[in-house]
Amino acid sequence: MKAFIVLLIGILLLFSACEIHKPSLPVWDIELAIPLVNELYYVSDLVDSVNIIVGENDLVYLTGSGEVDTPDIGRVALSPNINESGIPIPSGVNQDIDLPFYDSADNALLTYGELASGSIRIRFNNVATETQMLRVSIADITSSNGNPLTMTYDGSDEWQIIDLAGYHFGVYNSMQDLSSLDANLQTSSSLPDGTILGTMDIMLNDELEFSVFQGRLNHLEVGLNSSSASIDIDYPNDIDQAITLSDASLQLDVINYMGFHCEFEGFFEARRGEVVERIQIVDANGNNFQIAPADATGPGFSSLAFDNNISALMQIMPEHIEIVDAKFTVDSQSGYGTLRQEDRIRANYTVNAPFRFMLHEHTITVEEAVKINISQDNRDYISNDLLEAGLEMQALNRIPIGGWARAYFGDTPDIDTTDPETYLFSKQLELHSSETHPDWQDLERLTLSRSELELFTQAEIYLKWEFSFEESQSLVEVYAGSGDYIAVRSMLHGKVRINTERN
Repeated sequence: MKAFIVLLIGILLLFSACEIHKPSLPVWDIELAIPLVNELYYVSDLVDSVNIIVGENDLVYLTGSGEVDTPDIGRVALSPNINESGIPIPSGVNQDIDLPFYDSADNALLTYGELASGSIRIRFNNVATETQMLRVSIADITSSNGNPLTMTYDGSDEWQIIDLAGYHFGVYNSMQDLSSLDANLQTSSSLPDGTILGTMDIMLNDELEFSVFQGRLNHLEVGLNSSSASIDIDYPNDIDQAITLSDASLQLDVINYMGFHCEFEGFFEARRGEVVERIQIVDANGNNFQIAPADATGPGFSSLAFDNNISALMQIMPEHIEIVDAKFTVDSQSGYGTLRQEDRIRANYTVNAPFRFMLHEHTITVEEAVKINISQDNRDYISNDLLEAGLEMQALNRIPIGGWARAYFGDTPDIDTTDPETYLFSKQLELHSSETHPDWQDLERLTLSRSELELFTQAEIYLKWEFSFEESQSLVEVYAGSGDYIAVRSMLHGKVRINTERN
């Protein structure tokens, strides 16, 4: 019995020496990975189909096009100087009279013309009463139905003024100089043949205006309507501040409705703010371009390619381009031709500058911010259990230019990269050229502070990218195919401590 009591007391003493702990649940750490962005930024996003286009072989081009035209040519004016007075009128004759016809201003030589305005005057003096018929006709001046101009003595000694509008001078398409007008005098009377019946005066010295003119012109200048001769260029993403173009060309397609060869003179002017550059538009030999005439089949077409010094003009990255001080000139070297008063010259011109350029250090900002959604579970992890975190990023640069990318994080889409009040923080990463790093580039992990991590506890956050490229030491060509882009993907990567008792 004593032994049992001793054993019992020993057991009680043993239990009294032990502490009984409450059971506990396990705690462990896990890796948290939250995908943020996976974006492609194509070079073709720069293409606006207006001033920046994709050309042959997907090469990007800066382009601009415009149209120039002249006013209607209008009427061709001649100033003849026919002033014949005291011409004797014999009886019973059919007599030819030669009237010298030339332009006293020495500006045109007529072979054929349709008159829009002008007149001729004739006066018969001291005509004998025995006169039975007195008529003067001019075969080189005909009505619309082909009858020669005829002027008849009406018994008066006053000037007869004949309106010549609608009459034709010469023969259409003859291209024979009309240096004189063939007049014919016909008379009859009761007096013996050869008896002088009186005298007559003929005057054709007022200006004649032809709506259709054939012949030669010594000088005719036709200027341009300036209102349609300009191009305004709007550069997307301020790319004009980042590059200097190396070459460019001007294509001028001229449609000439005049039936004359002519010469084009003009200047190509580019403006950027207060900076103005101007070059003369000439061919490779420094001569003015020659423009083909219209013919019986239609207008003349001339395609003029011009690249002399135009690259220097385009290097200012102009905002406004214009053809100025331009004119088309017809002269004696143009030969014979045809003009109608409604004739004009039109020209379409296009400036092309391939994106083959020297690159400057300049920042290009993506226009729209990327929206990122954070799930409730991930927000809880970040708020309560996150031990550490950082941004892990990769980039795939498919263009032959290196530089930097900067990511701006904020809680609204209205991020202005120049205003720190509009975003919470930013991180920068380096981009290597595709020529040296053609594959995905693993970028250095970017550590986030606790205050920066607080942004990721919101349901929606926003990210805006900015790209800055290195100054190039040689010419760079930029293409806009499906394989020309910058790809960026990022992930918020951290360590979370899981406490199941608390959770």
